[in-house]
Amino acid sequence: MKKLRMLTLTLIMLILTILSYAYENFNIGAPKYKQPSININSRKFGEIKEVTWLRKHPGNILLILSSKEETGTPMSYLHCLNIDTGESKLLYGSPSHKTLNNVIFHDDPFSSDDIITTFDKGIIRTNVTLNENKELDCSYDLTTIEDFENANSMDFKGSLFFTKPDDNFIYVKQFYRGGLSFFNNQSTPPDFTKYYKKPYCIVCDNRLDRYLTYTSLKKDGIHLYSMNYDGTPVSRLNKPIIKNIVTAKDIGHFSDGYVGTNLSSSSQNNKLNIFMIRRNIENKGSSLKLDEIPFNLDRFGAVPSIDSITFNEDYSLIYASYNEKHEGQIKIANYNGSPKVIVEDKNLFGPVKISQRYEENNNRKLILYFTYEGDKIHTKICDTKGNLFKDISEMLL
Repeated sequence: MKKLRMLTLTLIMLILTILSYAYENFNIGAPKYKQPSININSRKFGEIKEVTWLRKHPGNILLILSSKEETGTPMSYLHCLNIDTGESKLLYGSPSHKTLNNVIFHDDPFSSDDIITTFDKGIIRTNVTLNENKELDCSYDLTTIEDFENANSMDFKGSLFFTKPDDNFIYVKQFYRGGLSFFNNQSTPPDFTKYYKKPYCIVCDNRLDRYLTYTSLKKDGIHLYSMNYDGTPVSRLNKPIIKNIVTAKDIGHFSDGYVGTNLSSSSQNNKLNIFMIRRNIENKGSSLKLDEIPFNLDRFGAVPSIDSITFNEDYSLIYASYNEKHEGQIKIANYNGSPKVIVEDKNLFGPVKISQRYEENNNRKLILYFTYEGDKIHTKICDTKGNLFKDISEMLL
């Protein structure tokens, strides 16, 4: 009789475990959050997929990632555009990655100053330098990564982290920086590791504190998690750090944390929280809730965009917000300051990006944003007070 009770209890526990696993892992539909994006048809560049600031170098230089089809093959091209002179320079062209053809990353500044993009079978590390005439020169290195053609999210800070759809692993490729020789693909292959984490999307590789942040799809929404480089969870019992994520990305420049939006605790409020989790000298991983905005979309159905930069305690975080008519505004939250509106434009849409620009005797923060006016996309740049610095729409076309 005792053996029968033990067998019955074991069967009940087994059934409960199976049901719990099925509840968490089967028939989960991801929330349909369209992320901010641009697709500018340009005679000069082709179809522009991404525009972002070139870090490190003085002056006002943008990186333009675009696509063209050449003899039936989709090709990606990376250009530099000097918005002070209007001059552009082609850095490279390569076969496009089928999914990650619109991403530009900057390597950890403590590792290198490389620009990280993709091609159909791997990643491209591009190094931009100034020659003696103060003109831009570049060199680049293509590295083939096993099964990377199926990757759907990534980050690169000295090492490559990536995920694949319908896969339970985070994949890691270690890159050895010593004596890097460009155009040399015969070096020792990088180490390869994978971690069973059930990722949905990689958010941020924080090399300063040696942990990776990612989202995971659960039955009740998309939640945010962090793991140490050895795969162990950062939070106790691997509990989610933030629940119901709508968008999340790393903090600009040093990637010493991440920012994003998540659903307010009361779903009936139809609100988004603006949050920041960053490295802090006194309390590593301190969390800040900076604002709450309406959960409205831009005119093309994308969620509000967010971006940030930090230096020590100081930070500037910018984000878009929309009303029920999809009319937009850009807000900024600074260290020790309340959020305030700096741009109101009913035609606002897509991503917003902030950068610290270093010029001779004049360092400033500039914000890049997009509007849709008269069936055309306009690209504008303003300062942190909302004053228009330059409209570069014609430079891109």
